[in-house]
Amino acid sequence: MTQLTQMMQHMQQMKKLTKEDYLRLKPYYEMYSSEIHDLTFTNQMIWRGKHNLHTLELSGYLWYVYHPENPLEMAFSEPVGSYEDLTALRNALHAWRVFCDQYELPRRIRHFGNAFKDGLVKLEIPFSAEEISDDFDYVYLTEELANLSGNRFHKKKNHLNQFHKKYENRFKIEAISELNAEEALAAARRWCVLNGCGESLDLCHEYHGILEILTNWPLMASRGLEGVLIYVDDAPVAMSFGEMINAQTFLVHIEKADPEVTGAFTVINYAMANQVLGRCVFINREQDMGSEGIRKAKLSYHPHHLVVKQDGLIGPNF
Repeated sequence: MTQLTQMMQHMQQMKKLTKEDYLRLKPYYEMYSSEIHDLTFTNQMIWRGKHNLHTLELSGYLWYVYHPENPLEMAFSEPVGSYEDLTALRNALHAWRVFCDQYELPRRIRHFGNAFKDGLVKLEIPFSAEEISDDFDYVYLTEELANLSGNRFHKKKNHLNQFHKKYENRFKIEAISELNAEEALAAARRWCVLNGCGESLDLCHEYHGILEILTNWPLMASRGLEGVLIYVDDAPVAMSFGEMINAQTFLVHIEKADPEVTGAFTVINYAMANQVLGRCVFINREQDMGSEGIRKAKLSYHPHHLVVKQDGLIGPNF
């Protein structure tokens, strides 16, 4: 079997991810709980263009497939489904292993969390894993982000106060809705322009994802997304949106603010935390992607913990 024939045959069993897949894939998520942000449907929608994301459904579980057309880059997500039923999980992993072996595909798992790792250990399935520290998620106590109390947050509170003083009676905060979603997009677009989106393929992919979500806001809101928009002098200067990803955690997918507006980043973070205060214990603000500037900014909010992710290979014999 030639490599081209193999590729065509395994691709036939996969489906290209679209926004219409939400209802079809929702049952898998109802049995799945994870701290990692990567596999939320919204996150996959934002980045599906970058990774040419496809879905694979086997034995009651869902896998996302990254770069299925390129054996050198191809990888699978951890399976989305129940990790409590170990027999079902073993059967699904066996079906996945047979699928990979049939088409000589890499048994490579991308960004899997400790819950899946623990399942592999319990099932005594051989695997190798390497922690990817640049992609660890930063998780904070909601109450701390919403109050910014104490010496640890003294600088953040000063930024907040400076914003309030400078723009007193000139700013307003609104929840993102169908009525202002276009203005939230304008805030994201301005951030994009100021940060050189035209020179970064990753930022272009991200902006395209933001565009799709905000131009379909009523649909996305019906699926659990919510957001905050800040205006100064009636101009949109900062926006953020996210969703609950488990019973305790709200995930901030996107946070953008005009760097020319004093304190805008602090205020949008503060506003989002206060919007969800009382409904969640934690806020996940995703990873730093290896950027020293982003890492410094995320650490400055004193995370409660980091969510470990790893890349790895599953052994052939199980």
